[in-house]
Amino acid sequence: MKRTLKKALSLVLALTLCLGLALPAFAAKPDFEIAGTTLNKYNGPGGDVVIPSGVTTIANGAFRRKNAVSSVTIPNSVTRIEKSAFYQCEGLLRATLGDGVTSIGNSAFYGCTSLATVAFSSGLTTIGDSAFSGCSSLTSVTLPNTVTSIGSHAFANCSSMKSLTLSNNLVSMGQWAFTDCSSLTSIFVPGSVKTIPKYAFSGCTSAKNITIYEGITTIEANAFRSCPSLTRLTLPSSLQEIGTTAFHDGKGLRDIYYGGSEEQWEKVGGVKSDLFFKSPLEDAAVHYNSPMPQPPASFNDVRISEWYAGPVAWASSASIAQGTAVGKFDPAKPCTQAQILTFLYRGARADEGPYVAADPSDMAAAEQWAREKGMIDSSFNGSAPCTRATAVYFIWQAFDCPNASGSSFKDIPAGADYAASVSWAVQKGVTDGTGNGNFSPNNVCNRGQIVTFLYRAYN
Repeated sequence: MKRTLKKALSLVLALTLCLGLALPAFAAKPDFEIAGTTLNKYNGPGGDVVIPSGVTTIANGAFRRKNAVSSVTIPNSVTRIEKSAFYQCEGLLRATLGDGVTSIGNSAFYGCTSLATVAFSSGLTTIGDSAFSGCSSLTSVTLPNTVTSIGSHAFANCSSMKSLTLSNNLVSMGQWAFTDCSSLTSIFVPGSVKTIPKYAFSGCTSAKNITIYEGITTIEANAFRSCPSLTRLTLPSSLQEIGTTAFHDGKGLRDIYYGGSEEQWEKVGGVKSDLFFKSPLEDAAVHYNSPMPQPPASFNDVRISEWYAGPVAWASSASIAQGTAVGKFDPAKPCTQAQILTFLYRGARADEGPYVAADPSDMAAAEQWAREKGMIDSSFNGSAPCTRATAVYFIWQAFDCPNASGSSFKDIPAGADYAASVSWAVQKGVTDGTGNGNFSPNNVCNRGQIVTFLYRAYN
């Protein structure tokens, strides 16, 4: 009986194969589970992921802990990234947000420890609580001027962040928004915020320069606590109240550039109150009626997603480089030797005294400054284009010619007068080679490249 049944089953199988009948199988899951226009779950293999056009919402936890995803490109059709959408995607390196994205939900990119680059959308308005908290590899954040709200802990513990450009229209900032961003060296807070909340920038241990723009009235308790590297503080005449221990541990603070008079300063609440500790504001030299810096200019030809957007915003904030016309920076325009010297002169000037607005007359002063430092001689031609070799040579000289270990490029002769500056620039991360073992010293730099070199050098 058993033998007969076995033969029958074999016969059925043979007939099935001969007739081309498909055997039942489990259907493979699609890479994207989409209901209507909502992407509910990603099931793909990872790597470089491009979300399909037509999706409008990335749902809660859609990519949660998908560690094989290395980059994600979000189309313009997406308007919302919901909470925990990319929660702890620890292999994610890059995220490019389409211009349609207006909101990023709570913990959307929380714990993406490898995330180094985020190209924010030009229409973004809201960043939720802990949205990028713990993104410890994120090096630069440049937010568009459409952003009005940043949640609590939004960028907390982004320990590699060296550059931060906030929206000029930011209205609301949550507590601990940028706490423990320990690599930030400069902090600029727009006046539109009005109130800097508790612990907003606490633990920014590398911050040397903090600039609070005109319009802010209140700095709450512990807002800049544990910022021991702080040496320079710019405060507006609009300031009315400084909370308890707002600058506690800022023992290195030397200079306060205040936009109002001495009489106004005496009326600011909390200047001399730090509970049981002496406020660091009391020992700093206060420079009354100091000129106040302006927020970074908006340039129509600098998209927020471009690699040089952050450096351009930084250079504008620091009054190092301004536009070539209203709303125009000309990032692709070749930079002259006179221009880079002017940028370096303004950078040195900013380190030594109060804010000074950029002026066309700076170019002549910059040439004189460069001659006094031995950077140029009688052969200097300011209108000559600035090459990569010239750029790193001038920057190296402006930083007093620091020593660096040698670097090897096929197109850099060992005896070249700029060889040491190239080694320093590579070691410091100002720039690198152009590929195939070359540095391309004679390539002409544009304005976008030059401000990027300067940003890296100063930060």
